[in-house]
Amino acid sequence: MKRTIITIMMAIIGFSSMAAPFNEGWTFWSDGDEKREQVTLPHDAMIHQSRSKDTPGGNAVGYFPGGVFHYEKAFDVPSEWLSKNVVLRFEGVYKDAKVFLNDVLVGGYPNGYAQFDVCLDGGLKEGENIVRVDTDNASGLDSRYYSGAGIYRPVHLLVREKDHLESVRVTTLSVTPPSIHVEATLTGGDPKIEILDGNEVIAEGKGPVKDFTLDGAKLWSEHDPYLYTVKVSLENGEVLTDTFGIRTLEWDRNGFRVNGKTVLLKGGCIHSDNGILGMAEYDEAADRRIRILKSFGFNAIRSSHNPCSEAILKACDKYGVYVMDELWDMWFKAKNPNDYSLHFKDHFLTDIEKMVEKDYNHPSVVMYSIGNEISEYFAPGGLETEQALIKAVKENDPTRAVTVGLNVEIAKSAHPAETPKKERSSQGGGGMNMSTMLTGGGLDSQKWNEMMHMMGISRNNPVLTSEMEEALSSIVDPLDIAGYNYGSGRYHIEAEQHPDRVVVGSETFPTTIYGNWELVRKYPNIIGDFLWTAWDYIGETGLGAWSYTEEGGFFKNYPWIYSGAGVIDVTGEPTAEAFQAKTVFDKEDMRPYICVRPITGKEPRVSVWRSSDGTRSWNWSGCEGMTATVEVFTNSPTVKLKLGRRTIGVKDTEEGVATFTLPYGKGKLTAISYNGKKRTGKDVLRSGKGELAVRVSSEENEISPGEIVFLDIDLVSGNGEREMTKDRNVTITVEGGELLAFGSASQNDTGNFDDRTSPTHYGRALAVVRAEKGGTLSVTATCEGAAKGRFSSAIKQ
Repeated sequence: MKRTIITIMMAIIGFSSMAAPFNEGWTFWSDGDEKREQVTLPHDAMIHQSRSKDTPGGNAVGYFPGGVFHYEKAFDVPSEWLSKNVVLRFEGVYKDAKVFLNDVLVGGYPNGYAQFDVCLDGGLKEGENIVRVDTDNASGLDSRYYSGAGIYRPVHLLVREKDHLESVRVTTLSVTPPSIHVEATLTGGDPKIEILDGNEVIAEGKGPVKDFTLDGAKLWSEHDPYLYTVKVSLENGEVLTDTFGIRTLEWDRNGFRVNGKTVLLKGGCIHSDNGILGMAEYDEAADRRIRILKSFGFNAIRSSHNPCSEAILKACDKYGVYVMDELWDMWFKAKNPNDYSLHFKDHFLTDIEKMVEKDYNHPSVVMYSIGNEISEYFAPGGLETEQALIKAVKENDPTRAVTVGLNVEIAKSAHPAETPKKERSSQGGGGMNMSTMLTGGGLDSQKWNEMMHMMGISRNNPVLTSEMEEALSSIVDPLDIAGYNYGSGRYHIEAEQHPDRVVVGSETFPTTIYGNWELVRKYPNIIGDFLWTAWDYIGETGLGAWSYTEEGGFFKNYPWIYSGAGVIDVTGEPTAEAFQAKTVFDKEDMRPYICVRPITGKEPRVSVWRSSDGTRSWNWSGCEGMTATVEVFTNSPTVKLKLGRRTIGVKDTEEGVATFTLPYGKGKLTAISYNGKKRTGKDVLRSGKGELAVRVSSEENEISPGEIVFLDIDLVSGNGEREMTKDRNVTITVEGGELLAFGSASQNDTGNFDDRTSPTHYGRALAVVRAEKGGTLSVTATCEGAAKGRFSSAIKQ
């Protein structure tokens, strides 16, 4: 069955001319602590807490305790506002938010990832008013990963006339020629609609509903993410502006198409946190994440396992990255005692409405996921719930595909046809008995993860009886696209037995990326693959880490803080897997990329969520003579490796990588790739020489007033090579800006990210600073035994 949707999306929901950020001047405090402090939103209350091994959420949330948090802001209201429509728009508050105006409850929302509005009409008074927001995640048993807490996304104040514009939607009628349908929602008045290309008006008309033909307009895609602006205005001065991109979507047995051209989704899953910034969501942080991922070949992300922030969607629109936006990690069956399952039945319809309202206007969003690893499909009401969710999404937005992150093993374990398996004696890390997990009804996301840690990727290829194949069809056939978590072993089954079923790998192991993509390219109905995970995150500690200590088990104990599963680490540093992905995604790129696994003299305890922990460095001081493992990723069939002038060896690549072992020694490490006798590329890494120093460098060429700036803090040798074995504590001072976070990818740091001292990790740390409104931003970094580093730049006026 073919499903074709032609649509146009807008990138940013604009506000009226009287809208303003509402982020400065907040007072913050927590229950049990009388101290009050001034904060600027967005603000993650949890990331500033001290961690402890005894916190209720434990390894799942990175050993942060959580709590009950309060925010308060006083603001002046002129008399003319009392006759207007005044609304507070919260992009995200975690969680169970309650909003008070002058001590009267006026609104709120339980979902910590949903955007919601609170109308202040009738409660305002002339002069000073006080708004207070209460949040609660004190139990610590509400999330399987780091959630953050508080008002972690921006807030906006909308002051509008009673006759005002609420929203606008734009739908593509045709792309040859580009033709669009614009529909504005308003409370009164006669609107004028204008379409702008930059500052030039290219079409206009009167009325709330208009069709326009835009001859010669550019289409939006990953290759050319071109954006236009729609402007809607009323005679009373109310204005609503939005940016949009013209594009079409189609999906069927022949693949997934954007503007009529086949697209393979080169995807990665991401969580919502920003590493050392916690959940605080800044435009610059979101832009940086998407920009880095795009540079390594990713053209798609999955928002695991809750709706994306506006900032992420805006960045995806800008860079041309497709989005699978996901609604929930659970439905009505709890994965944690106090998770969102408590609110799901009462709020799922509103949750859908709120996500669609936010997403509809973004060209980057191409599909919605209605859940992740749901275990209640075969419980009473399970399949009916799925059908209700699909129906609700389609009623709110018929323009996009609906999918789900289905874990076949979890669904299978809860099916009545499944009988308990023969008891096995295997014990996993943490003592989980294998038979307990494999008996009927025994699996959820947590238990399945532990099982994979014990058994490896063998469970990636679920074998189903004919009865279970029929049951699986009852789940996936109502969907537009069947999404499989760790089910890439089924790709050939789906292609051969269900060629009309459109399938995406919604979550897969990086260790299977090469084979997965051979199948994605081979079978038209397999439209892409989202590896776990594109960017590392806080919580699920050690899930993907390769450990060089004696500590085993699935999750790692305090002070571990990160999952360790990211192909990009929490500071934005690419790992070997990022270069592997870059190679797999771009088959035309024949260049080699050298990565070196840490030289420790120890065998690592590996994770099924990592294929390598290598990094791009040949500067391992003190490791002379120790065995080094060198991986060269390339699409070329042959690689020659040299150290200095000496040839180490020539090897054929296997699944896109050639692996060499050699004693570590100083010098220049060179990889040369060949296709037959033809040289296709060269890559070089160098060891360091000279005195140790700290280098501070900005990732931005120019700094604007109030901008969030990312500063790399590196320990380097005299020739500028980063030192991988000389980690130590670095202290920084900031002038002309506010330090928002300072930290590294070290799993053993027991300090706070708002400290001015942090250990490096393989010679690297990251500082995040908000520049002042003018003057000069200066950052100085010092540590024992190294020359200090300094960065200084005038703040652009």
